[in-house]
Amino acid sequence: MAIPKPIPLFPTYDKLKAFDWRDYPQLNEFFEHNPQWFREHWQWARDYLIFLGRNKSEHTFIRFRSDIEKFLLWSFLIHLCNRYDDGIASHPFSCRSGVLFPH
Repeated sequence: MAIPKPIPLFPTYDKLKAFDWRDYPQLNEFFEHNPQWFREHWQWARDYLIFLGRNKSEHTFIRFRSDIEKFLLWSFLIHLCNRYDDGIASHPFSCRSGVLFPH
Protein backbone atom coordinates (compact mmCIF):
# COMPACT_ATOMS: atom_id res chain seq x y z
CA MET A 1 0.00 0.00 0.00
CA ALA A 2 1.42 3.35 -1.05
CA ILE A 3 1.75 6.17 1.45
CA PRO A 4 -0.49 9.04 0.36
CA LYS A 5 1.17 12.27 -0.66
CA PRO A 6 0.73 14.97 1.99
CA ILE A 7 -1.59 17.79 0.99
CA PRO A 8 -0.69 21.30 2.15
CA LEU A 9 -3.42 23.37 3.79
CA PHE A 10 -2.89 26.16 1.25
CA PRO A 11 -1.85 25.88 -2.40
CA THR A 12 0.17 28.49 -4.26
CA TYR A 13 -1.24 32.01 -4.59
CA ASP A 14 -2.62 31.51 -8.11
CA LYS A 15 -4.35 28.27 -7.13
CA LEU A 16 -5.62 29.78 -3.89
CA LYS A 17 -7.31 32.63 -5.78
CA ALA A 18 -9.26 30.07 -7.83
CA PHE A 19 -9.70 27.58 -4.97
CA ASP A 20 -12.42 24.96 -5.39
CA TRP A 21 -13.06 22.28 -2.77
CA ARG A 22 -13.62 19.70 -5.54
CA ASP A 23 -9.93 20.04 -6.48
CA TYR A 24 -8.86 19.18 -2.90
CA PRO A 25 -11.03 16.25 -1.75
CA GLN A 26 -8.67 15.15 1.07
CA LEU A 27 -8.62 18.64 2.52
CA ASN A 28 -12.39 18.90 2.25
CA GLU A 29 -12.80 15.52 3.95
CA PHE A 30 -10.52 16.62 6.78
CA PHE A 31 -12.70 19.66 7.43
CA GLU A 32 -15.93 17.68 7.07
CA HIS A 33 -14.88 15.30 9.85
CA ASN A 34 -13.71 17.93 12.32
CA PRO A 35 -15.29 20.86 14.16
CA GLN A 36 -16.65 23.73 12.08
CA TRP A 37 -14.15 26.15 13.55
CA PHE A 38 -11.33 24.30 11.72
CA ARG A 39 -12.81 25.32 8.36
CA GLU A 40 -13.73 28.79 9.60
CA HIS A 41 -10.16 29.51 10.73
CA TRP A 42 -8.84 28.09 7.47
CA GLN A 43 -11.11 30.45 5.53
CA TRP A 44 -9.93 33.45 7.58
CA ALA A 45 -6.35 32.46 6.85
CA ARG A 46 -7.14 31.97 3.15
CA ASP A 47 -8.65 35.47 2.93
CA TYR A 48 -5.60 36.96 4.64
CA LEU A 49 -3.20 35.07 2.37
CA ILE A 50 -5.07 36.24 -0.73
CA PHE A 51 -4.77 39.80 0.58
CA LEU A 52 -1.02 39.31 1.11
CA GLY A 53 -0.55 37.80 -2.33
CA ARG A 54 -2.38 40.69 -3.95
CA ASN A 55 -0.67 43.49 -2.00
CA LYS A 56 2.78 42.14 -1.11
CA SER A 57 5.54 40.14 -2.78
CA GLU A 58 5.45 36.44 -3.59
CA HIS A 59 8.17 35.88 -1.00
CA THR A 60 5.98 37.46 1.69
CA PHE A 61 3.04 35.27 0.65
CA ILE A 62 5.15 32.09 0.85
CA ARG A 63 6.62 33.00 4.24
CA PHE A 64 3.25 33.85 5.75
CA ARG A 65 1.62 30.79 4.18
CA SER A 66 4.19 28.57 5.86
CA ASP A 67 3.81 30.23 9.26
CA ILE A 68 0.01 30.30 9.14
CA GLU A 69 -0.11 26.66 8.08
CA LYS A 70 2.14 25.64 10.99
CA PHE A 71 0.01 27.60 13.45
CA LEU A 72 -3.28 26.13 12.19
CA LEU A 73 -1.93 22.58 12.20
CA TRP A 74 -0.64 23.09 15.75
CA SER A 75 -4.06 24.43 16.81
CA PHE A 76 -5.82 21.48 15.21
CA LEU A 77 -3.41 19.01 16.83
CA ILE A 78 -3.89 20.52 20.29
CA HIS A 79 -7.67 20.36 19.90
CA LEU A 80 -7.59 16.75 18.67
CA CYS A 81 -5.23 15.72 21.49
CA ASN A 82 -7.53 17.21 24.09
CA ARG A 83 -10.54 15.65 22.41
CA TYR A 84 -9.22 12.11 22.10
CA ASP A 85 -6.71 11.87 24.94
CA ASP A 86 -8.45 9.83 27.63
CA GLY A 87 -5.82 10.63 30.21
CA ILE A 88 -3.87 7.39 29.90
CA ALA A 89 -0.35 8.74 29.83
CA SER A 90 1.12 5.30 29.16
CA HIS A 91 -0.56 5.05 25.74
CA PRO A 92 2.22 5.50 23.14
CA PHE A 93 0.37 8.24 21.22
CA SER A 94 -1.22 10.01 24.15
CA CYS A 95 -0.58 13.75 24.18
CA ARG A 96 0.59 13.35 27.75
CA SER A 97 2.89 10.43 26.97
CA GLY A 98 5.68 12.72 25.80
CA VAL A 99 5.75 11.31 22.25
CA LEU A 100 4.03 14.30 20.66
CA PHE A 101 5.16 16.83 23.27
CA PRO A 102 8.36 15.76 25.07
CA HIS A 103 8.53 16.68 28.74
